[in-house]
Amino acid sequence: MELRDLEYFLACIDQGSVTAAAKRVHAAQPTISHALARLEREVGERLIERRPRSPQRITQAGELLASRARSALGALGAFRFDLAELRGAVRGGLRIASIQSLNATFLPDVLVRFLRKYPDVQVEALTYPAETIARRIADGLEHVGIVAGPLSRPGAPVSHQFLFKERFAVVVPRSHAFARYRSVAVSKLQSERLVLVPESSFTGAAIGDAFGRAGIAPHVVMSIASTEALCEAVKRGIGVTVLPESYQVRSSYGLCSIALRDPIPTRDVGLLMPGDEVATAAAKAFRALLLELTRSRRDGPAS
Repeated sequence: MELRDLEYFLACIDQGSVTAAAKRVHAAQPTISHALARLEREVGERLIERRPRSPQRITQAGELLASRARSALGALGAFRFDLAELRGAVRGGLRIASIQSLNATFLPDVLVRFLRKYPDVQVEALTYPAETIARRIADGLEHVGIVAGPLSRPGAPVSHQFLFKERFAVVVPRSHAFARYRSVAVSKLQSERLVLVPESSFTGAAIGDAFGRAGIAPHVVMSIASTEALCEAVKRGIGVTVLPESYQVRSSYGLCSIALRDPIPTRDVGLLMPGDEVATAAAKAFRALLLELTRSRRDGPAS
């Protein structure tokens, strides 16, 4: 099989059509179609069902080939970056998938430090639900992922590296009674109207676990997967919210955050990466810096 044919095949899957794939890889549509036809002749199976005025459908054989093709192309791409590292340079692209709250709080400072150290790397940081990030890395769509959730094994070929525990805080208007205290017991939220991230998310599950351990049934009036929207809701008096302690509330919102205790709600923040045989030099350099920057938080108490 030709590597270029595999690249065109993956572009069709990722973009959803031959037309979109041709634009993505800067090739003519007939070139893409011929590449797909060659692959299907070689494997003896239909890979993509293409029908006029209907969405394309990936066959079971196509899904199997896509998985192998991503691994093969990823390994070859990693070799190119390994050569650059061997020559004393870390360059190329680094695609980072992260959940929204970490993209807004933890990641910006890390990226500033990384780009100061490796100015020849082009970084692209994207936001995805935590539940989808491991699969995107396994499929070769992203190089690394930063997630918050249980430290379960996502399965080969993706590894999960624990980074640190992060505490949660309650966010309230400055006029709220809680604003006078340095910390508030979770049980005190029993009488509050709450606006929270969905309980189905890893972060929502961690908050729900804290409520359960405190023995309270929270009064949740709204769930939404956006920290900015939650703060806006608190600003407008709809309720109070619970966010990662590192989240810096905009001064224009007129809000403040107070640490929670009894119990202290926490979430585990971790790094997802493919195996070192596939990981790029830039991804390995990012991991090394990330572990260095989080060492004190990882070895010490939750902060």
